[in-house]
Amino acid sequence: MTKTMADCRRSIFMHLCCCLIVSLGLALVVLALPADAFAEPVGTLTVSSNYDHALTAYRLLSGTASGDTLSGPSFKGAMESSFYDGLAGLRHWSAADDSRDPVAVREWLSASIDEDSDYSLAQHIAALAQESGSRSVALRTNEPTALAEGYWLVTGDETLPFCVLVGTASVTAHEKASVPTSEKGVSTDGGSAGYHESAVAGAGTRLSFRVRGTLPANYGSYGSYLYRFVDTASDGIEVDASSVRVVVSLPGGSSKDITDSFAIDYADHTLTVSTDDLKSAYPTATGDEHVDLLYEATLDPAKAGLGYAHPNTNSAKIIYSNNPATDGRGTTEPSRTKIFSFGLNVHKVDSSNQAPLRGAEFVVRDDKGRYLTDEGVWSHERADAAVLKTGPDGCLSVGCLGPGSYEVTETKAPKGYSALRGAVEVDLSADQDEGALTVYTNSAAASVSEVDAEKGTATLTIENSASGTPIGFGGLLPQTGDAMLGATAVLALLAASAILLHLSGRLRRQH
Repeated sequence: MTKTMADCRRSIFMHLCCCLIVSLGLALVVLALPADAFAEPVGTLTVSSNYDHALTAYRLLSGTASGDTLSGPSFKGAMESSFYDGLAGLRHWSAADDSRDPVAVREWLSASIDEDSDYSLAQHIAALAQESGSRSVALRTNEPTALAEGYWLVTGDETLPFCVLVGTASVTAHEKASVPTSEKGVSTDGGSAGYHESAVAGAGTRLSFRVRGTLPANYGSYGSYLYRFVDTASDGIEVDASSVRVVVSLPGGSSKDITDSFAIDYADHTLTVSTDDLKSAYPTATGDEHVDLLYEATLDPAKAGLGYAHPNTNSAKIIYSNNPATDGRGTTEPSRTKIFSFGLNVHKVDSSNQAPLRGAEFVVRDDKGRYLTDEGVWSHERADAAVLKTGPDGCLSVGCLGPGSYEVTETKAPKGYSALRGAVEVDLSADQDEGALTVYTNSAAASVSEVDAEKGTATLTIENSASGTPIGFGGLLPQTGDAMLGATAVLALLAASAILLHLSGRLRRQH
């Protein structure tokens, strides 16, 4: 069939309408896309650090990352013009270069930053960036942040400013600390197994403390350097000031003792170890060394806190120089340790009715063969042993105990009662991670109850039998169902009775 002219026109009109509808649809789709759909390519930057803190990034130049260089450098989307004008005023800038030429800026930055060993130039550039009011991007250490391609400056209060090239791939940069950091640890074995945030100890345990400080990456730019340890302990910790040492510890395991360069003061449970010029004792730094304050201390049994709810704490910080051009000072975040100690409540009762018994006397010995003294410390001399006596409630307390085994020996029974023969052995252990306290005895004459890890105490109930009734064999009372032990105790009692009768008869005849 032959199409008429009208049919052709109608067909063309319909085709144009379809094209218009499609074009309008595409336009609507495009308009619906997010604004950044047409943004320039981006990559990610992660700043690796041992600490979580905020950073700020400035885009010094835009362009395309190509290997280790920035191709097609541009000021587009980068800094305000006042920043580039400021570069020309730096003493490092060459008069032959034009700070309004992005290629010249790229070449100057690349060459100058490589030679900036003390980070002084980077600090000047960071100051210009902040003063220029240029747009910045907020970052946090150890978190990837999306950044457009270009040459970026990263700065922060706790890091030295540095420049990094960001392309379309992921980049990781390692920060250089501009200030020292501090970390405190404690050990009960002299540090042979390392230093930890907490420990369990009793009176007499030698506690070794370490406050580990770092040096700033720009240490070389200082003429002198203040370095002061301030370590404050709770009342239950007594520091041995004569044990204080300061050493520079190197990664290979070697160390340099620089104690003589520090002034040492200990008063009111605060230890201050300070030098106004660390550089006189240690002129140059590699960035990998540590400055360690080492000292020893013990717990004061009269003041030490007990249990996980009342740890004996210790907090340390370092005061340091924080600006090569001034006498300004900074302070590290405090770093703390906790020392947990525990106690034992001894409850003396009548074995028949559980009535409290007053006047029972005990001595306590630890698993090292040492006796508890009146001062709450330990002595190898039996003559130094404290005689602990139960009060009207039948109780006495032994505090400031660490993990281990202890022997509680009754040296005198209350009037009308027979003393136990042999010691009651008690085992104490603690799990700091779980906040647990375990106290155990295998003595038939004693039992453990009321173990409270938070308060740090447990009750050891020891039974006494009235004279003339079974008092146990070898310090143990017979347990229910133990027929052999019960029979042995009865035989022992009968033999003892016969001896007493015989002696009584002899005494009467002598009178």
